[in-house]
Amino acid sequence: METKQEHYESMMQAIARYAPSADLEVIQRAYAYADEKHKNQLRKSGEPYIIHPLAVAEIVAEIGLDTDAIAAALLHDIGKPSCFSLAEDGIGHFFGHSDQSTSMAESILSRLRFDNASKEQIVRLVRYHDMPITADRKPIKRLLSKHGEDATRQLIELHKADTLGQSAICRHRIAIFEEVSQMINEILQEESCFTLKDLAVNGHDMMTLGFQGPTIGRVLQECLDAVLDEQIPNEHEALMAFAKDRQLKS
Repeated sequence: METKQEHYESMMQAIARYAPSADLEVIQRAYAYADEKHKNQLRKSGEPYIIHPLAVAEIVAEIGLDTDAIAAALLHDIGKPSCFSLAEDGIGHFFGHSDQSTSMAESILSRLRFDNASKEQIVRLVRYHDMPITADRKPIKRLLSKHGEDATRQLIELHKADTLGQSAICRHRIAIFEEVSQMINEILQEESCFTLKDLAVNGHDMMTLGFQGPTIGRVLQECLDAVLDEQIPNEHEALMAFAKDRQLKS
């Protein structure tokens, strides 16, 4: 059984080899905070729990991801100790740990004066690290719309690393994440519409239909949602008809 120190050194070696441009000061601060929060927490194996975030961070570094992703890997489970509950069947649960981890990450990143861009990305990865992900085009397109390509890819890689850092019983999920990565490539090659600016209609078009004020933005968002869900194509005529239908129903 490897010690906490051995896992830490292994992570740092991986960073030096595969992510040499990573900010070591940031990573060490994230590790120190995570180590403190997981101080008295053990895994089923009896190992210190911090070994899991260290393993995930090492895998993230080996993939070649950046400082923010490595820091997120170290912080992703910091809320678990305070969310632990034991069910009647003796099985432990960590309900709500993603929300708790997110809140704690926001607090420490602000206190340590992380820049806004890094704080936003780290918090995003921590918040969504445990969300269900399936190889389904529609939710994947919504992920791309909400987070953009780079952040979505990092999120998928963090899910993969988190799974690899768990017991072998979870490894079947890896195939799903690989399929999702391939699906992202295919969707991007299609030059799909992900944002309001990609829509084949705009605010002026909505005004010609009689929409005014905040309603314009709401209807454009409904148009985008319909395109993301593949209800209608991103074509001017189809979108105008869709918007007009919204107008008749309002």
